[in-house]
Amino acid sequence: MWSERQLNLVYNYFIYTNHVITIRNHRCKLAGLGVYALARAPGLEPLFLYVAKMARITALGEINAQNRQQLCNVLRSKDVAVILPQFHRSSEGGGFKNVSIQLCGDEKFHDVSFMSPKWFSGVSCLEIPATIAEPLLKDHATRTALLQTLSRAIPSETQSTDIDVGPQLDGDENDRDKEPWLAGLDGPGSSIGLYSTFRSVSADMENVGLRRRHAAYFLVCKAGGGVAAQVFHSRLVGALSKGESLNSCLRDTKAVPGAAALRRVGLAGERNRARILEMAAKAIGYHDLDTVSDNASPEGQSYRMAVTAVSIHTNTLRELDGSSLWQYTAGCVDSASGIGLMSASSAMEGFILFTDNTGSFNITIKNPAFNCIPFSSVRISNDRDCVIHAAEAATNKMSTSEQVSWSLGSSGHPDHEWVKERFAWHSKDVGFDMEPPPLWGSYAPEEYSSSWCRELGLSTLRLLRLEPELVVLAAVDPGKLRAVRKHMVSTESVIGIK
Repeated sequence: MWSERQLNLVYNYFIYTNHVITIRNHRCKLAGLGVYALARAPGLEPLFLYVAKMARITALGEINAQNRQQLCNVLRSKDVAVILPQFHRSSEGGGFKNVSIQLCGDEKFHDVSFMSPKWFSGVSCLEIPATIAEPLLKDHATRTALLQTLSRAIPSETQSTDIDVGPQLDGDENDRDKEPWLAGLDGPGSSIGLYSTFRSVSADMENVGLRRRHAAYFLVCKAGGGVAAQVFHSRLVGALSKGESLNSCLRDTKAVPGAAALRRVGLAGERNRARILEMAAKAIGYHDLDTVSDNASPEGQSYRMAVTAVSIHTNTLRELDGSSLWQYTAGCVDSASGIGLMSASSAMEGFILFTDNTGSFNITIKNPAFNCIPFSSVRISNDRDCVIHAAEAATNKMSTSEQVSWSLGSSGHPDHEWVKERFAWHSKDVGFDMEPPPLWGSYAPEEYSSSWCRELGLSTLRLLRLEPELVVLAAVDPGKLRAVRKHMVSTESVIGIK
């Protein structure tokens, strides 16, 4: 007789391979089939051996068969995965996005490539009073000056190879940082800036009939743990590759990387973002910000962190109570960790922020996807392709204009004026600059909110779309900028620009 787990595995196999058999859509009939009868079915002789090695994968909606097979190849027989809307495999780093996985803690890994090095990255935000935000957006000159101020105030690893952001993974005997560290944007995809939206608010909290739309502004930071996340990833992958299990290398404080390292990397991204928000608030002139002391600051230091209204995490790893399972959220938001719920759209569209009917950000949800929601929208091109496209657009513009010199910047962006008014970045000086890949459409806009809110437990919540107003992005990788510069130099000699 088949167990419940075996029935689900066999049924998923039938659906996945599209076998035309009479019991395909009659799952209950599988219970009466023994292994011998099933193995004798035409064309299904290897089924039992296949099912015994296959992880259980459930999907919300249609997915790419190739991506599903790749995910199945890296998981183990006792792992359980739920694929969320907008599931894809990144063309840049190769990691899976928008899939929640419960990993068996006792079993060894045969492939750890599905784990992203961006451990516990995420988004934190706080609300800025309209009286502070609106004067900043009144004219082009004010916007430009503030963007430059903000880009100079926030360090970024893409600005220079000498900049490392984020705390160290190892702490002292009191779990405090051993050395001072720099807060900043920890790589491509990171950002900090002011976003606008509209909220439905009543002037009289007891009378919902007076509710109307009001402009609202949020300071939003998207970043990770920097150094701590990178070191944790290298240690964890190294241990798992040597045959260790999650239980053996994360439960014991003396193991490598160990329980203390998991705890510190889980806080590193949130601490980094809170310090960035505090620096950004000062840069735009908001000095009434609520802050708290960072209790893990190194000896002799007292870092201040902004008190955030929302702080969500992606690529988290936590042990489930009362079991030997570890939940890993690859590119999606775990509602059980952090405060609130957010999702990312394309850089030009911004973020999605959820509130309840009272406007509160403290939200808990329940859904079949281990209480997770999608975070990343689908990646449609990698950074290299975006840079090539930007260089070609700049070349075409130069060849048809009377521009003085490419060294002054020669953007061929089709929405250049809008982008210039709302975005800034601090690139390494290589004689040429260009928009970061997210502004060239590396990510598609989010789509799941219009189709999957009911299944994800979001149908009773309000959705706020945070649109960019003054945003600093991580710049283009210096290596790619140098390649573009060489291309532009050769183009200059061909088309005769001075």
